[in-house]
Amino acid sequence: MPTANIVETMCLDGIFIIEFLRKIHDINLRNKDDPIFEMVWMKLSIIRDLILFENQLQFFVLEKLFDMTKSRGTEETLSDLAISALNCLSPGYRTTQNSTSFRNSPPEGVIHLLDLILC
Repeated sequence: MPTANIVETMCLDGIFIIEFLRKIHDINLRNKDDPIFEMVWMKLSIIRDLILFENQLQFFVLEKLFDMTKSRGTEETLSDLAISALNCLSPGYRTTQNSTSFRNSPPEGVIHLLDLILC
């Protein structure tokens, strides 16, 4: 696959992931008839797919895209949104309200979304 196609695919995948996480966090961003959020199983299926090893994008790529598309005055970080979304996979998993918020940077050693579960 040519480099341009790889970069385009990474950007499209990254933007999808970021917008998906934002829509989980903020119901007001969802379209009324968004099929992903109308069918609970679809949302959960996408979240499970996000943590599959073969679907991992480099976290720094996601962070760069997140920062480029962030609204002014937005305080949550990509790490906070991701951890909040991934909570549904493990009922005993920590929540951003009960854990340290990652306001400045993700935890050390985070290379992929999957690492947020493991840290």
